[in-house]
Amino acid sequence: MQNTASSPFLRTLKDLQKSYFQEKQVNFGIKYSEKNKETPQPVFTTDTLDRVKQFGEFGKAVEIYVNVYSVPKFISYLWECDGKPISHNSAKYELNYNPTIVVDKIHGKEVQLDGYNVTLSIRDLKADNFANYTVTLKSVFADLRHTIILETASVPETPGNFSKTATSTTTITVQWDPNSSGGYKQTFYIQYRVQGLLKWRNVSAGDEDINELKRRRTYELKKLREGRVYELRMFSENTAMKRSNVTDILIVFTDTSESTTSSAVIGPVVGVVVTLVIVCASFIVILLIKRSKGKI
Repeated sequence: MQNTASSPFLRTLKDLQKSYFQEKQVNFGIKYSEKNKETPQPVFTTDTLDRVKQFGEFGKAVEIYVNVYSVPKFISYLWECDGKPISHNSAKYELNYNPTIVVDKIHGKEVQLDGYNVTLSIRDLKADNFANYTVTLKSVFADLRHTIILETASVPETPGNFSKTATSTTTITVQWDPNSSGGYKQTFYIQYRVQGLLKWRNVSAGDEDINELKRRRTYELKKLREGRVYELRMFSENTAMKRSNVTDILIVFTDTSESTTSSAVIGPVVGVVVTLVIVCASFIVILLIKRSKGKI
């Protein structure tokens, strides 16, 4: 066990087991064995439950997996493809499991637990290999099952809503909305050039993991030339080396220092003029008051 000593509600191994299991019981409806209420049945970790879909490519090998917390260890396991059992080792498949540290959450706090990584390797993927794979863990308790949908990795979709948000004399800030990554981690790239030039410059504008929540992204291009017209476009590329189409070209002007200087000069001038107007108006009012009293 790791990273548990600092949590006041996790004092011992038994407390950890019971606390972890009780939360899973609430979230997933798992029940204690009537024979032994001190020890829970195996449970799949949250990262496994979040990865219902996994991805592979035609003609290549893929490894699909689940992470499980099991104390004591499960007795055996079985993989099935669309309901048909898979033999333990063959020219097509290889089944394995290894002790590993699994990460999960208890009462909203991340903990590391001694668990197991149960894997199924599939060689030379064909069309009929993209199917539903179910792993069954057998223990002294009821069987525990989890199904993974294996889909073909695809080209990522073009980023959406690519637009300008701000400019200065040497910078342009843009925003976009990530779309489908094609089943792999994707990296966003912005291309830009001064209008009229042929060569594009590329800059990496960040990545997105496959389980990361979609959110609007922004990026600031720096060290640009002032008062120039720039052409910008972007695309994404995933770790399967598949690239999206580029966005439409965005035309953006950087600011000029003349406009900034003019604003800096105009401001004080306007202030002086307003002050003079106020002084003159005050002087006229005083003269009118004196005249009305017959002093002039």
